[in-house]
Amino acid sequence: MKKSMRKLSVFCVAMLLVGTLGACSKFDAGGYLKAVLDNVYKNDSTSIVALEFGTAEESAVVYEKGIDSLMDISLSNIAISEELKAEYREFFKNLYASTKYTVGEAVEVDDTTFEVTVTCEKLNVFANAFTAYEGKQAELVAAWTETALAGGEVPTDEEKYEQFFTLYKDCLNAELAKASYAAPVTATVRVESTDGVWEANQEDIQSLGYVLIDFENFFVTE
Repeated sequence: MKKSMRKLSVFCVAMLLVGTLGACSKFDAGGYLKAVLDNVYKNDSTSIVALEFGTAEESAVVYEKGIDSLMDISLSNIAISEELKAEYREFFKNLYASTKYTVGEAVEVDDTTFEVTVTCEKLNVFANAFTAYEGKQAELVAAWTETALAGGEVPTDEEKYEQFFTLYKDCLNAELAKASYAAPVTATVRVESTDGVWEANQEDIQSLGYVLIDFENFFVTE
């Protein structure tokens, strides 16, 4: 598998999950943001439903769309089996579930904007997984070469690709099981209102994904 780095658009963001400001109550921007993050990362719609920002059914659709987004960007053009793609999908779900964040104070900037502080412990998975993969890939290629020189049968290109990506998936899962986190850092997410409807700023949510997970080290093929 050739090493190349593609920047992931982390979210198909939760635009269905919106907050509304009641006539006699102050909008809880921090509660809203935590509810959205819990749904998108943890597949937990409890707060979304309790705060009446969306239904459990809508929340489930948003969660799956977020996983769809990762799958489309990372593996949509990769010639591997549907079974292996399903295993990558499960990895991404476990990856999201392993994130660590704490939603803190919301500061009202003006009538249409809150800034919410999020403390994150970055989950480091991809860099170490790819290092491990490179070593195991070299061993696999060496074994194929030895077999070919001895006149034996080697896998087809399609079979090799399947084995490469199976190997990478196994390395990713092994690294995720170790759950290595960086020291806590803070990020700011704006929650903004348009005609009384509140939504998390999309650019801030995208950036937050890179604070939570080392997506910058996710290697794929082109």
